[in-house]
Amino acid sequence: DQVGDLFDKANVYAYKNKDSSDFYHQKVLELTQKNKDWNYSIWTLMSWNHSSASFYDLQQMSKNIKSLDSLFHDYKSEINEIPEKSIYINSLNYEKGIYQYQLGNYRESRDSFENIIELVEKTPDSLIDPNDLDSLIAAYSFTAKMFTNEGKYQLAKSYYTKNIRLLKEKKPGDTSSLYRNYSLLGEVFKNEKEYEASNRYFVPSINFNLKHKEDTKTILTEADHLIDNYINLSKADSATYYLKIMNENLSPDNPFLHKYHQAKARLLKFQHENQEALLEYRQALAALKMKWGHQKQEEIGILYREMGDLCVDLNRPEQAMVYYDLSVDQYKQNKAKITLVQTYMQQTKVFNTLATKNSF
Repeated sequence: DQVGDLFDKANVYAYKNKDSSDFYHQKVLELTQKNKDWNYSIWTLMSWNHSSASFYDLQQMSKNIKSLDSLFHDYKSEINEIPEKSIYINSLNYEKGIYQYQLGNYRESRDSFENIIELVEKTPDSLIDPNDLDSLIAAYSFTAKMFTNEGKYQLAKSYYTKNIRLLKEKKPGDTSSLYRNYSLLGEVFKNEKEYEASNRYFVPSINFNLKHKEDTKTILTEADHLIDNYINLSKADSATYYLKIMNENLSPDNPFLHKYHQAKARLLKFQHENQEALLEYRQALAALKMKWGHQKQEEIGILYREMGDLCVDLNRPEQAMVYYDLSVDQYKQNKAKITLVQTYMQQTKVFNTLATKNSF
């Protein structure tokens, strides 16, 4: 049928071409709304939301979630009567959790994922649907990720450990998700500066993803972490190897383009090629501004802070302070307490240097 054919086309482009994905999802939605098919409309919007999330299109995600809320309100009685009610509720909470996570609103995001956790955990094992299990695994992962970003590493580890145990017991064949959680656990160890331990999780995961051609986003993220780890372990050759992997898996319009330039800048800085590193940082900044537009984001703040650190190494304290001020402005908007404190500390050091310099 026409709706099914259009939906199949939307899925083909969902994670490859944003314009085509938007076009076909919109066409499907128009037809399902015309036919008053609320069920198909809901799943079309959720599919569209996943696609929009992969392209960081927060504006489209916001529209989709508002439409979903309206459908859930208008067809509440119909949804309550179907056996798969929990799937619908968990899916809506998942979409909201993802959206708030992308915005950096961790409290709101955590509330949505906690709703999933509570609903599934209170359900008897015999009644848990495979889709509910997937929702629980995703909720654990995002909750742990937010704890990682907030520096609450033990809490993050506890959630990842729960997930790994759950996957081994309930979904032993889901190797992809298992490696994904290994990768996320590797990130926690990295943040604790346990770089060798971190690599013991990242290396098997990226090898699996490269072998099975898993999604590019995961490969780029893992390669980026491994570059950092090997720089910290003073192993430039290994860092260069993973930088090459990043480059091989990038397209010019990839939303992770900034990560490649940022990783290359860090490696160049480690190799004391500071002028070249600054040029790479500027390319990373241009790519990030293309990605986020005028929105203030923590990852822009991190980039500005790194640029400030590099200017300190270049003995340009005044320029460093400019970058630190820009960094703080990004963090304040997103309430990123840990990274904000780190930048304040760097600002203080440079300010003291300038004060000493100007006193003579």
